[in-house]
Amino acid sequence: MTVRARRGRSRSIPFRLCWRAPLMRIGSSIAPGGPVLTPGPSAGRCGKARFPRPWNGHGAHSRAARPDKRAAFPSIELRLPPPSGVPVKSIATGPLAMDIYPRTDYQTLARYLPDQSAIAADLGDNRNLWGAHPAALEVLARSGTAAASEYPGSYSERFADAVAARIGITPDHITTGVGGTGVLDMLMRAVAPNTMRFLDPGWPAAGMLAQMNGHVPVAVEWHDAMDDPKGFAGSEPAIVFVANPGNPTGMAIPDDWLRAVQERTEAVGSVLILDEAYGEYNRDLDDRTPFEMALNSERTICVKTLSKAYGLAGLRAGYGVANPSLVLEVDKARGPFVVTSVTSAAAAAAVASESPWLADTIAETKANRERVTDALRHRGYEVPRSAANFVFILREANELEDVTARLERVGVRVRPFGGPTRLANGLRATVAPWDRMQRLLDGLDRVAAGTI
Repeated sequence: MTVRARRGRSRSIPFRLCWRAPLMRIGSSIAPGGPVLTPGPSAGRCGKARFPRPWNGHGAHSRAARPDKRAAFPSIELRLPPPSGVPVKSIATGPLAMDIYPRTDYQTLARYLPDQSAIAADLGDNRNLWGAHPAALEVLARSGTAAASEYPGSYSERFADAVAARIGITPDHITTGVGGTGVLDMLMRAVAPNTMRFLDPGWPAAGMLAQMNGHVPVAVEWHDAMDDPKGFAGSEPAIVFVANPGNPTGMAIPDDWLRAVQERTEAVGSVLILDEAYGEYNRDLDDRTPFEMALNSERTICVKTLSKAYGLAGLRAGYGVANPSLVLEVDKARGPFVVTSVTSAAAAAAVASESPWLADTIAETKANRERVTDALRHRGYEVPRSAANFVFILREANELEDVTARLERVGVRVRPFGGPTRLANGLRATVAPWDRMQRLLDGLDRVAAGTI
C-alpha cells in the first residue's frame, strides 16, 4: 500500500491499495496537478488510484503559491502484513479500492412479503385468530395525543416492569423489542459475527436474521440434533438458536435436551437463544423452566413474544429474559425509543391482567389443535404432534404449490414449507375457531377428490 498525502488545506487523502506489497509508505507531497499514485519501491505491479485535486484555497491552477516542501517531510514506513481473508481479486483498480455496497452476504436475502389479501379462512398468517387481549384493547381505546406526540420510554420501562413483576424478578433482567423478532435481531447484533446453529426444519427468519447481522447460518437436521444435543451445539463458540416448540412442525423439545445443549454452550462460550414464542401452548402458564435456564446463565436468553397467545401481532411487542450483563449488551445493540408508548402500555396491561381471556383462548386453541390433528390423521395425512398454535400437514415437495393454490380457490390459505428432508415439506395451518378448521378439512377433501 502506498499513500501519498498533500499538506495544506486539503480535505481528502488519495490512496492506493496493493496486498502484494509488505511495505506501506506514508509521505507528504504537494504535487501540482493533484496526487497521482505510482508504485513504491516494493509495491510490485499494482493499480493506480487517481483522485480529483481538492480545493486548497489558492485557485484551481495556482502552482506558484504552493512552494515545494517535500524535502522537509521525510517518509514514514510501516511494515504491515496483507489483511487475512481478502483476496487480491477483490481489490479494485479504479477510484474505489474496495466496493462496500451492496453487501455480498445480502445477495441471497429478499423482502418478506406474505400474501395478506382478504380470504375467508387465512390460516397461513400465524397469530391468535381469537383476537387481541382485551386489556390491551382498553389501552388502545384510551390512547390520546401524548401517546403519539411524546417520545416513549427509552427502554420500554413500563412493559419491562410488568414482565418482571409477572415472573417475579427485577427489571434489569428484561430487555424489550419490536416483537420477539426484534429481540432476536438485537441479540445477534450484539454478538460478534460468527456462526448461528439452528434446527432444520426450523423458523426461516432465524437464518435471515443471522445473515442480516453478519453470521453464517448452520442448519442441523432435526433428528440428528435430537439424537446428539451436544453435537448440535457444536464445539466452537457460536450463537445456538432453539425454537421450542419448533416452527413449522410444532414439535416440542424435552427440557432435558435443552439442558444438555446449554451445558455444551456454557462449556465452549456460545450464546444460547431459547425462543419460546409458542410456549404458552406447550407449557403451563406458571412453568418457569426456560426463564430459570436463562437467569442461571451468563450467556443464555429466553425470548418471548406477545404476537401469539396475547394476540398483539400488530403492536409488535416482545421481550427477553436474561442475566443483567447480557441484557445490557442487548440494550446497547437495541438503542432507545424502539417500542412505542402505546405498545408498551398495551403490552404491560396484557401481561399484568388477571382476565381469564388468555387461559380460555389457549385452552380452546389446544382443543381445536387436537381435534383437527385427529381429523387429518383419520383422513390419512401425516401430521406431527404439535405443541404450538398450528398444525403441519406433511406433503411431498412437488405437491406443495398445487395443493396450496387449490385450497386458495375455496377460500383457505395455508403456508407451504419446503426443505431437503421429508419432515421439512408440508403445509402449516394456524389453529382457529372451529368453523375455519372445518373449512380447511372440507377444502382438503375436495383437493383429494379432484373437484377443485
